Amino acid sequence: MAIDNKIGIETFQQAELLEKRLKMLIWGKMGTGKTPLALMFPRPVILDLDMGSSHYAAQCPGLAAVRGAGVDSYQKVVDLIKWLKSNKHDFKTLIIDPVTLVHDLHIEKWNQYFLKQWRLKDTKNAFDETVQWNTQHWMKEKNDWSNFNMLLLTLDMNVISNARESDKTKAIKDASGKVEFINDGVKMDTDKDDDYVYDVVVRLENDSAGISWCTVYRDRTQRIKKLHEAPKKFKLDFKQMEEWLGKDYLEREVRVQELSEGEKRL
Repeated sequence: MAIDNKIGIETFQQAELLEKRLKMLIWGKMGTGKTPLALMFPRPVILDLDMGSSHYAAQCPGLAAVRGAGVDSYQKVVDLIKWLKSNKHDFKTLIIDPVTLVHDLHIEKWNQYFLKQWRLKDTKNAFDETVQWNTQHWMKEKNDWSNFNMLLLTLDMNVISNARESDKTKAIKDASGKVEFINDGVKMDTDKDDDYVYDVVVRLENDSAGISWCTVYRDRTQRIKKLHEAPKKFKLDFKQMEEWLGKDYLEREVRVQELSEGEKRL
């Protein structure tokens, strides 16, 4: 393939320090405080797939929420995010609660697509409800989920995605060669690569007294762990977190953005 003759030295520009929006993933068991923490961020709008936002109406008067039929398909969730990106509004923080269920809807979208394609090829099994995914199927799903994450990353809002926690297992063989699955800790319940998408990844857990503790797994902003010498694990306190992150950083006005051609096709 020939090299593009339009490339010149001016193509290689000096990297700039860009002030990004906060993109945070919070994971943990039910009752650890994921949603209450997310609602403390400025001017939130919540995509409430868990139908739990009504429990926090008193904590967050005037809370804007989309729930029920408004978020019962992956496409509806995507369309809401695209609207927030390309239209003027007063929100500053998008909460996805939980991203676990968005990922489930995404898997279901592709399962239905593959099932439809399979039925067209094999009319004898037209009433089957499942299709065995192969590597190509998973690649298509993975690429599409990456496009969803890119939409979130480029959105000019704080994004707080909550994820459920699930058990992690590993396979071991006994002396006879029989495979057994044993518990190997816990993990966030969403796509395994989502851990690398967000700039800040934290896990919430309760101690025996019911107090929530926050463990920082990733902080690319360098605001929590390095600039303010925050401990890796600390008692959950939004005011302290807001101080570390910077109120001005969280409160910046939101810009209306033009959707890319790829985003329009999502």
